[in-house]
Amino acid sequence: MSELRASKVIEDFTRANGNPVLSKQQLESIADKGELMLPGGRLIQASPELKDAAKTALANDASLYKRLETARVSGEDNKLGVKDFGAGWRAVVRDSLETFKNFQKNVLGSEILSKDHVKDTAENGHIRTSKGEFTVPDDVKRAAMNLMENDGWLFEQAEASSHGPGDDGILSVADLEDKIDEVHNDQRNNNDD
Repeated sequence: MSELRASKVIEDFTRANGNPVLSKQQLESIADKGELMLPGGRLIQASPELKDAAKTALANDASLYKRLETARVSGEDNKLGVKDFGAGWRAVVRDSLETFKNFQKNVLGSEILSKDHVKDTAENGHIRTSKGEFTVPDDVKRAAMNLMENDGWLFEQAEASSHGPGDDGILSVADLEDKIDEVHNDQRNNNDD
């Protein structure tokens, strides 16, 4: 499951259950036991999708949980609330774009990529280009998964953002840099949601 999908599933769960503030330990309970005890003693059984989302949030030393939870406040407070998701989502998008841009620039020599290149990276953890075939690091695979979430919505947003040919179906480093700037500006303008 992509990090963007996981964050959306967890956000939807918090909203559907009266906006509980989730701690890391509560997400661990969802991931490990498939259940969550809410304040007041109400036990909720987690859907398989919520359980997968919790596992994704806790993977890699709880990397996604930490990014969501600290996007609005300085430092960790172990409280993931509904207001954290907007800023957290933008942080995940920005990090994914940065990670993929660095890989594309530094490893692939700024080679332009099709949607199929990024999809293959997301699904299989490797990419074949004119530079050769590469097995990608886990962070690049996660970034590609985020780019391909919702039928490649973020890929399409990025590849259409450059001042170059625009919506041309190929992803360049310039496309990614422009989208990163756009997300950064959006994050500065919306730092209180």
